[in-house]
Amino acid sequence: MRPTPPTGSDLPERRPGRPNKGGHVMTVKMSADAATRVLILSEDAIVLDQARLQLEDRFEVITASAAGGGLRVLEEEGPFALVLADLSPDGPVWDGILERLYSLPSDTALMLLGNGPIGVPSGVSLH
Repeated sequence: MRPTPPTGSDLPERRPGRPNKGGHVMTVKMSADAATRVLILSEDAIVLDQARLQLEDRFEVITASAAGGGLRVLEEEGPFALVLADLSPDGPVWDGILERLYSLPSDTALMLLGNGPIGVPSGVSLH
């Protein structure tokens, strides 16, 4: 028997989550506006397209490149349930964005992807 997420007036209306291998469904309470919004940041158009294709049937997906206004989108279009950031390639294109990502509200899931050694810029707190 598949577990279903809790229901009630305090939760936004959405499709039931899919259970993980342990049979648990994660439900995050947040505003109805943010509950279905996902921001994907990458410098790779293929990553942006593929991630959007995987998520767009269940979420409102917004994509942006870090160099092409990712910080502006993060500030002006939020809040988001999930921010997925592809940090490849590492470099100055991410200046300012990483610091802002680490300061997002705790109800925003943050997923950082990368290839190779990726450093955290000095002055950015991970706590």
